[in-house]
Amino acid sequence: MMRISRVQLITLVASSVIANGILSLPQVAAGIGGPGGWLVVVAVGLYSVIQILFLALVCRRFPNVNFIDLTKKVLGGFTGTIIAVLLIIYFTLLASLVARGVANAGNTTVYTSTPPLVLMGVMVLISVYAVYHGLEVLARVNLILFVIKMLIFFPVMLVILPQVDWGNLLPLWERGTISWVEGLLNIQSSFAGFIIFAFAYPHLQNPKGGVLAGIYALVSVTIVYTIVTVLAILVFSSEEVARMNWPVIFLIRVVAVPVDAPYMAFWVASAFSVISSSIFMACYTLEKLFKLRDYRYFLPPLAVIVIAVALIPKSNLETATFAVNLAYLGASFEWVLPMVLLVMAVIGNKRETPA
Repeated sequence: MMRISRVQLITLVASSVIANGILSLPQVAAGIGGPGGWLVVVAVGLYSVIQILFLALVCRRFPNVNFIDLTKKVLGGFTGTIIAVLLIIYFTLLASLVARGVANAGNTTVYTSTPPLVLMGVMVLISVYAVYHGLEVLARVNLILFVIKMLIFFPVMLVILPQVDWGNLLPLWERGTISWVEGLLNIQSSFAGFIIFAFAYPHLQNPKGGVLAGIYALVSVTIVYTIVTVLAILVFSSEEVARMNWPVIFLIRVVAVPVDAPYMAFWVASAFSVISSSIFMACYTLEKLFKLRDYRYFLPPLAVIVIAVALIPKSNLETATFAVNLAYLGASFEWVLPMVLLVMAVIGNKRETPA
């Protein structure tokens, strides 16, 4: 059985969350809370930590049971099967959304003359290759990439500091122009992907450290998102940020030295993590649903489906609409399902029976 360490779990979860959301998150946050938009990010981040705590507590009751069988044990076979099918759809759409985001951002910045199909195809094929070698290899790759991404992220953010205007953070409680319901759904979608925790938990070398690992992962994501949002508001003001499609890209361009390529490397690596994790979870769910020995049979057709779906949005606006619609499904699985599983497991006093 594949085994991963607690540090690998932390970086796997964190890397599976940070991707498309980092590009548009400051815009939505500023649109909701104005100069204090970063507080909205902190609030959603703290709530996501609570959600992963629920998920961790459920997994701790079934430390050696995969997430699909866990769902069936807690909610029943029929309901568990329906959820598994919907999870496959969700993970496939999430991978497609991030792949489309790679193409949109790439064509806007560094790869302006490269066809979107080429960018998406390369990203998906590399992700499939990583997934083919299993969760352990995927976790190791994400650990290496996470270190590299942080070595890129923090120096670039430091270089931006001379451009800031601290007055842009005031007044702290001014309201923005985006409604709370619409805005929170957008921000929530930026935290999508942490459900990988439930799929990786049974493979932990020491399950006792799993709960803290999940919390550390989401806290680190919240810190990164908060830093980006604060800097965007400090440099441009909340009113300007709320009108930008991708504030982070504009943020990078105010730096006196060229850092577009390093930041694009950071973002492409982040997108790879989300795409590969989503494809892994979709294939793993298919394997458990059909009780097969190997999920790798599903990789080629799933790669084709992911690319085909990613080709459907033709513009940034259509991609944003895709993201909002997918956020409704994501909210069900990553924000509601953990609470339901924990409540039902506690009420029914369900836990893994010792062998």
